[in-house]
Amino acid sequence: MAQINSVEVKNVPEYIHVGNKESEIMVAVAVTFHKIDMQLEMEYILDVVIFDIHGPMDIPVILANWEDTKVLPVSLGRKDQYLGAAKKHILASTESELFEIPVNLQLGKLTRTDSYIRRRLDAFATLTPAIGRSSKWSAQLESYLLH
Repeated sequence: MAQINSVEVKNVPEYIHVGNKESEIMVAVAVTFHKIDMQLEMEYILDVVIFDIHGPMDIPVILANWEDTKVLPVSLGRKDQYLGAAKKHILASTESELFEIPVNLQLGKLTRTDSYIRRRLDAFATLTPAIGRSSKWSAQLESYLLH
């Protein structure tokens, strides 16, 4: 199994656009592959998610499902804001590799509870192997009760 050694947010813009305009940042993810990964030329999907953390960091729950992997925060206080995400298909071919992934940040509209001044950017990275766990929720349905 591959190991993520570091996740680093690079080229953070001094200003992030509010509304529908996107601001791009770069996230560098250093990965070390196990020798079995390289022998099998194992495939992975690398997901990078950017959050604005409010108070204690939310716990990320990962629903691994190859290209449809979801990273959901479990709130420990004020809910962290999702600012953007990117996916990259990678192949284990060398022992260690540095992947630079562009991520578009999109703030949308600000609400009364949002900070109008700045954002704290934290990047979360996760690797989903081609051979491993897969998870998915059904669509939410509703039913009436009889009394």
